Parts: sequence; structure tokens; C-alpha cells
Amino acid sequence: MAPFRLLILLLTLLVAPAQARPPTVEVIVELDGPALPKGQAKAELMRLLKTHLGQAEGRLRIKASKGFWASQSLLVRLPASEVKRLAQVPGVRRVYPNRTVQLGQPVARALSDTVGGGSSWALAHIGAPSLWAAGMRGQGIRIGHLDTGVDAAHPDLRGKIVAFAEVSADGVARVAEPYDSSLHGTYTAGLLVGNHVGVAPEARLVSALVLPGGYGTLAQVLGGLDWVLEQNVHIVSMSLGLEGTQNEFVPVIERMRQMGVLPVFAIGNSGGAPATPGNMPGVLGIGAIDSANRVAGFSSRGEVRWGTPYNTVVQKPDLVAPGVDVRSSIPGGRYMSMSGTSVSTAIAAGGAALLMSGGFKAEQVRQALLNSALPLSATGSGKGAIRLGDALAALKPAPPDSPPAAKPPTPLKTALLVIETPETAAIQKALEALELSSTVVQASPDKRPGAGEIAQYPLVVWVLPPDWSQRWPEAQRKMLRAYVEQGGRLVLIASYPGQQPLAESSTFGKGRASFVSGDLDSLSLEQRTQALRGVIQQILR
Repeated sequence: MAPFRLLILLLTLLVAPAQARPPTVEVIVELDGPALPKGQAKAELMRLLKTHLGQAEGRLRIKASKGFWASQSLLVRLPASEVKRLAQVPGVRRVYPNRTVQLGQPVARALSDTVGGGSSWALAHIGAPSLWAAGMRGQGIRIGHLDTGVDAAHPDLRGKIVAFAEVSADGVARVAEPYDSSLHGTYTAGLLVGNHVGVAPEARLVSALVLPGGYGTLAQVLGGLDWVLEQNVHIVSMSLGLEGTQNEFVPVIERMRQMGVLPVFAIGNSGGAPATPGNMPGVLGIGAIDSANRVAGFSSRGEVRWGTPYNTVVQKPDLVAPGVDVRSSIPGGRYMSMSGTSVSTAIAAGGAALLMSGGFKAEQVRQALLNSALPLSATGSGKGAIRLGDALAALKPAPPDSPPAAKPPTPLKTALLVIETPETAAIQKALEALELSSTVVQASPDKRPGAGEIAQYPLVVWVLPPDWSQRWPEAQRKMLRAYVEQGGRLVLIASYPGQQPLAESSTFGKGRASFVSGDLDSLSLEQRTQALRGVIQQILR
């Protein structure tokens, strides 16, 4: 037995152990070269990568799994020891780890109604109803929505999701039946296009599930961006982020700009340094405010120093929008109030959709929102709070070479007061104080004044029912818009309990319209009268 044991020992010592495979990693390889046509990715990028690798010394053991045309990049696997060599290959612009990307988690939640929606204070705060009344409800606009998915069966969202894809961890988008892996995606979708809680109820959603349960990979996000851009979206809304200034999104943001797509991204909920991509130049990075225009403590803010390729310093956020205790849809037909910059981002993107439904382009809308914002003194408010009525006015300036507008004739001292709710005392007192006699019409869904009747009056004051935004027919909106564009003055009044009173005015064609909203019943009769008198007086100037 001894010789046999000796033989076994010798064989054990002499046979070389099998070499362990070197550890592999996944990286995103961004390549130089001409921009690829939309939808063409892996084959062309692989050809380009092989061309570049042919110039490298020694063989690199690379396996590519997915190409991303919008960011001119590939997801590849290779030994960790060869990543540095890959980054030095001529024609390889950058190499990034396929890192984890996470949702900007809401900082507060409160379950709301199990049925029914009701209008959110946030919609009136940004002036959405004034654009709805003018016939701008997001029609014809597609919004790219990258989130946790969406419950397309929610009553607020039925018929709103025109395309849905689930994106795998390696960036492959597969068309699927819509579902939400969490609840965040359904919530933001409701703010974008919901029937009751949405800013742009006639816009449509192209939704990509890139953050299952709130977490995903960089490849998932790049794959999702490729896919939504292939669906011809006009706006991309995202509430995810990476800490610091990361260049991973630089090429795709530039591609969006070239395609005329508006990027609207959350700035982050850390209360500190803004996150990428919301902190990038050229995008609308959105922070959060409450109903009193106070910047939320969680809303990220500050100076952002960018190196190559921007080599600039920017202040973020760019704008702020409602993001505290805002109600929207969640899966199962329910509603919930949340706070966070993902809330304000969806509201801002919905507002952009309203403006774009008026025929304006992405860059025009971006500039108008920035130039018309209501300045706030608080740090972290950027250019200020979004005001859609003022943004619309900024989009329609008088031609620079046009002669001065003729002074309009003094309005006749008559007004048409249309009532769809019982409260009229304050309005009638305001009209009397301005020496305006009024013809009162009690209206209902089946009986409203027509175009011929309202055209007889230089001023129409219309007191709206609580659910007017959902139940007014399109013909009614078009009629009132035509009345204003032809020189009429229109005041719309809607009472929303629990919301801060707000008045916004806009110019349409030759006339002006003002929208008064909020909890008017919280004011005394004298306060209501004084406020309405000021609005009417201003609109008649």
C-alpha cells in the first residue's frame, strides 16, 4: 500500500492546479465617431469598436451584449484587469462601470382616497387651468416616462399609455403589458397625464420600466432612453440620479437637443448637492416648493462645476414647482399624497407638454419657462417658480418691427356673468364697484351661453363648477379662446377648498384671460370682493 500512496502523493504534487478565470466586469464603452441613425446600435457600434481595437496592442478579451445608439455606447464584459487598457484604445472616448442607478425616493407619503381623484392644489399653482381653458391640454404630445412602470388600468390613466416596455439589466427593451413594479411610476404618470390629477390630461405616455422596485443599472436607463426616443417623444421626464457630476448622460442629452426633445429631470432629494442628470447644463433640473412658495428642505441645490465637455459652472435647480403634499394616482385605483423632486419634475414636464401642445418647440418652451418664472428669494429656487400663463405670454411676443399697438377703445360698461355655482355676491359687488352693469346667466352642463351671446359683451366672468376641467366639452374651450383672441376679456373663477388663492393672467391674440382659483371661501366677503375687483380692473386695462 505504501508505494500506491506515494504515487498518489506524487501525482497530487506534479499536476498543476487549474487556473481560475480572472474576474470579469460590466462596463459602458462610449465611442467616438459620427452620430448613428435612430435605432441603429449594436452592429454599427461593434464594427466601430473592432476598428478601434485593431489599433490596440495585444488582444482584449471583450464580449459585447448591447449597443445604445443615442449615447454612442456599448455594454461590454471583460476581465477587470483589462479595463484600463480598453480606456486607452484610440477612438474609445470613455469607459464607465455599469453602476446602479436609483430612484429619487419620495420623502413623505400619505394614503388618500381609495376612489375618486379631485384636483390637486399644484395644478392651480402653476396656472394649468388657464391653459386648459385656452384649449391647450397636451393634445398631440408624447412624454417619455422612465420609472418603475405604470398601472395602465388606473381610472386616471386608462387610454393614456400608448407604449410600454420593460428594460432588462443589460439594457434590452421588450414591449410588454404595462405594470408597476412599485407605485412611484403610476404616481408620476398620474401627475403627467391623469384625468383628475394630471397637468396635461390629453398628452400621452411612452413608459419604460427601467427601475424595478426603484433600482436599476446604467444600461437599463440608457436602453430605456433609446427606446422612448425611438417612439418619437417630445419630452423625457426622469426622477433618477447619480451622485456628483457624471458624464454618462452627456451624449444622450446632446442627442435629445438635436432631436428637439425636452429633458426634464429631478434635481434630487438629498437637500445637498444636485444629482446627475438633473444637474447638467441644457436640461431643466427641477426643485420642489410647497403651496406657500417655500423651497422644500429636501430639495437639492447649489453650484455645480462641470469639467469636460462643458467646462462651466451652473446653479441648480433651474426651476421649482410644487413638490410637497401633492396627490396623484397609485396602483389599484387609489391615490396618495407624496413629497419629493420627482413630484415637482412630473408637474414641470406636464406643464411643458401643455405649452408644446400650442405648437411651440422644445427649446422655445425651455427658454419661456426660464424667462417667465416667478422669482423667489429663497436659496435653491433657481430662476423661480413655474408660471404657465406667463410662459405662454413669453412665447407670443409682439413682432419687434411692428408699430405700437393702437389703444383699445374704452370698454362698454357691461359684463356677462355666467354662474355654474351658487356664489355670486362678491363678484357682483366687484362689478358694481367698477361701475359695470352685469347680465347674470345661470348656466348648467346642458345650457350654457353660446358664441353669439358672449360676443355681445366686452367682459365675461364665468364662475366654474368644481369638476369643470374634466366635464367641459372641447367646443366650449375653443369658443372661449376664440372670444378672447378676437379682443374679449375673460375671467374664469374656480374654488378649490384648502388651496392658496391665486390669480394668473395671459394674453391670447387681441384679448386677455385671467384665471382665479383656490380656497376663495376662506376669505371674507370684503376680501373676495377686493381681490376680484383688482383682477377685473387689471384685465380691462
